[in-house]
Amino acid sequence: MSFTLKYAKVLVLVIAVAAVSYAASNDMKTAARVGSDNISFFEVKSFVNTVVPMGKFHAGSLNKKKYWDDALNKAVDARLLRIYLEENKPGVFKKVKDKADKVIETIKQRFKSEEEFEKTLKANGISKEILRDTHIDMNVESVFKNYYMKNLQIEDKKLEDYYNNNKGMFMLGESVMVKNCLIKADARNLDKDQMKQKKDKAEMVLQLMKNGREERGFQMCDNGTFPPKQRVYKFTEGYPVGKILSLNEGEFGGPYKNIYGYLVVKAVKRFENEPVPYEEVKSNISRIMEKSKFKEKYNAIITRMRDEVSVKKIMLNSPDS
Repeated sequence: MSFTLKYAKVLVLVIAVAAVSYAASNDMKTAARVGSDNISFFEVKSFVNTVVPMGKFHAGSLNKKKYWDDALNKAVDARLLRIYLEENKPGVFKKVKDKADKVIETIKQRFKSEEEFEKTLKANGISKEILRDTHIDMNVESVFKNYYMKNLQIEDKKLEDYYNNNKGMFMLGESVMVKNCLIKADARNLDKDQMKQKKDKAEMVLQLMKNGREERGFQMCDNGTFPPKQRVYKFTEGYPVGKILSLNEGEFGGPYKNIYGYLVVKAVKRFENEPVPYEEVKSNISRIMEKSKFKEKYNAIITRMRDEVSVKKIMLNSPDS
């Protein structure tokens, strides 16, 4: 399902159902003034869904004052960014309006007719203008972010400097290269006695290896489920990581029971704590720096616009928690 369609469904719900503790007639009233623009209560109500922590959105959340205050602040910042784009980047602002119009057209498709759509708006005290303003403001940051990111170039040297100055972020921790030997034993298909036989076999294999008959022990393994060798880190799945990281080079460990059977390993080589190679995390660093650069740019714009444009927050009967 596309983002546009999912987003439209959320707003259809907002249109169709009045928020707890608030009459729909409030929705056309003004919650804030930004310059000569009015921000409707409906728009703030729509922004509530973006500030409530994931998994916390329920009817009771609509009475939490903090969520309403955060939503009001987001709506004001969105309108400030919108005014900035109108004045300084009209081409980008056109993309914002186009995206809002596309969302509204998707919403309309969920009604049988234009008349039914308009009646629903009217019944809930919402005008077409308020609905469009709301969608413009709710999309302005994401559209601007896409524009900014596409035009952002970060030099390789800056990426490498970030890596060298923040290596602690990319440390792997200690790791061990192990040689694997699995004795397959699926408890779903074997009875208790058969499982014990498999465990006894794994213990015999371990003893053979410890007694110098390593080659013979590995010949008795069931291949395919685990790779012949694997480097085990603190985050590696499928291994008893704590036990394996405690092995010294050349030591054997096991049998370790897992869903596949009984695993015996040999610690082939230990590695000290070391960073992930630069080339493997270069794209991650690029995303981190791009996000940081955008945040700096966004905050600078909002700060500038707050100095240039008057903001008056009204927020009718702001609910207490």
